[in-house]
Amino acid sequence: MKSLINKCVKCGRYTLRKDSCPHCGGKVASAHPINISLESRHLELILMARRKRFNNRDKSLVE
Repeated sequence: MKSLINKCVKCGRYTLRKDSCPHCGGKVASAHPINISLESRHLELILMARRKRFNNRDKSLVE
């Protein structure tokens, strides 16, 4: 099933549009996380990407 809801990468608002955010014009991405299996070959890469995104989010809140 395809996701209908998307989240703006720039401002964080949710939208149904697939091309750009109606509020700020930024890129949109799926609002749903990917499914992770503990037996996945790519588990380390997925976890590294999530940690990096989480750390970047914390730094932007401090600034």
